[in-house]
Amino acid sequence: MQLSLKEDRPTPKEVYNFRMYLFAVMVSFGGTELGYDSGFIGSTLALQSFKDAFRMNNLSTAAVNNISSNIVSVFQGGCFFGTLLALPISDRYGRRISLIVSSIFFIIGSLFQTFANGSLNMMYAGRTLNGLGVGSASSVIPVFIAEFSPPAVRGRVVGIHEVMYQIGALVGFWINYGTALHIPNSSTAQWRIPIAVQIIPGSLLFVSMFVVWESPRWLAQRGLSNRCLSTLSRVRKLPRDHPYILAEMQDMRSQLEREDKVGGGASYWQLLKELSKRGHRNRVGLGVGMIVFLNISGASAINYYSPTIFRSLGVAAPDAALFATGIYAVVKLVVGVIFLVFLVDRMGRRRVLLIGSVGSAVSMWYIGVYIFLGKPSPTDAGRSPGGWAAIAAIYIFGIFYFASWNGIAWIIPSEIFTVRTRTLGVTITIMTHWLMQFAMTKSTPFMITSLGYGTYFFFGASMSISFVWVWFVLPETKGLRLEDAGIIFGLPESHNSTPEEKSQQQPEDSDEKDTNVEPTIESLDI
Repeated sequence: MQLSLKEDRPTPKEVYNFRMYLFAVMVSFGGTELGYDSGFIGSTLALQSFKDAFRMNNLSTAAVNNISSNIVSVFQGGCFFGTLLALPISDRYGRRISLIVSSIFFIIGSLFQTFANGSLNMMYAGRTLNGLGVGSASSVIPVFIAEFSPPAVRGRVVGIHEVMYQIGALVGFWINYGTALHIPNSSTAQWRIPIAVQIIPGSLLFVSMFVVWESPRWLAQRGLSNRCLSTLSRVRKLPRDHPYILAEMQDMRSQLEREDKVGGGASYWQLLKELSKRGHRNRVGLGVGMIVFLNISGASAINYYSPTIFRSLGVAAPDAALFATGIYAVVKLVVGVIFLVFLVDRMGRRRVLLIGSVGSAVSMWYIGVYIFLGKPSPTDAGRSPGGWAAIAAIYIFGIFYFASWNGIAWIIPSEIFTVRTRTLGVTITIMTHWLMQFAMTKSTPFMITSLGYGTYFFFGASMSISFVWVWFVLPETKGLRLEDAGIIFGLPESHNSTPEEKSQQQPEDSDEKDTNVEPTIESLDI
């Protein structure tokens, strides 16, 4: 197997520069928000100080499960509506403004939770505001990064969002372990500190948005051609009149002109009708399909309820369950970096997903069989070799899943839609994600309590089906330019312009009348 990174045209080495990766890191602080939440909230709910503060000690198991699932799931509900909120803001005011608004929601929500002194209603309100912020960011960030990235490394650059997510999750897991170990249960600081730390990634995202540039493809779509050209020049580290910059600019404008001729207006209703047509509805189906399998894999259950899951496998002490959860976070981060650097833009999307489905399915099937036959309990922790193997299977699942599905499921929706429909198409897929997350996080505590081994059989069956779906349905998108996605989706009109078409195109700058545009650019109709 030859592993290479290349585009379909000569690419100057300056294009693959440090600015592009730094930009992705700053934008991906929004991913750190989500990662931290997934890492800290399940462990925080398991802290004795939290149960004391919110008067959960004398409640029945069913009542505790209900409160826990509510605290987690109202966040998912907020994310669902946050995705809707981001759609008009991102389209009208740009990706940067949308992320500024999302970070403000997140910071305010974190403050609400930090000072929710035993008030579940205040906790629910804060979690909902957090969700509005994270949901807004989650629908904008993959698109924002993809619209900046050269085709050969787009998966790697968008994958930085996944690595930043895992860094947040790692900090979230271990900060709970540290507070549980060093702060007594009688102190509210034990649960307030992990919640307050959320403010850090939210603030970093807010500040970063005053530094980064706006998406060049959004600028082109709004007719701000000179700003688009300047942004491309800065991020690629090439002169405005360099042939690579001019070709990229021409591709965007040609694609937009072609889409305007085919699609007509640009209201959301018209775009929805466009997405229902041949060559578009299959893209929606692929995006939604990726998200559905992402959520029924069992990963979100482990992320949010890992201490409970480890105890169900026989890990006795609460501190031991938190430690096992922290190790799981380390595994996820290491695997995420390997995925980013070595796999996504070299092996391609399909092959990595197929391997990930097999490893994840086998792990879940084994855990289910072990619980069915071994019937583990915390009182006999570590005594059964099968129990140790089941705990290892959790980590093996993490290796296969987070090296495949967890990153690629966010990359593919960001690269398959046209310029006109990208924001709405990604919004639909991300709304599906949060709807599925809401259902899974709400049901997982009850599934573990009521179904036991059946929970893992369900996850194993889901990943088995995902293998078949990827094999027969999912096309390969590695190295494909965003403007050329129509090649694999039955829209030949979205191919690059022919030389004759390009010679006839006379796009106009509606940004400003700029006398500084070089003659070479004018001669090429840029």
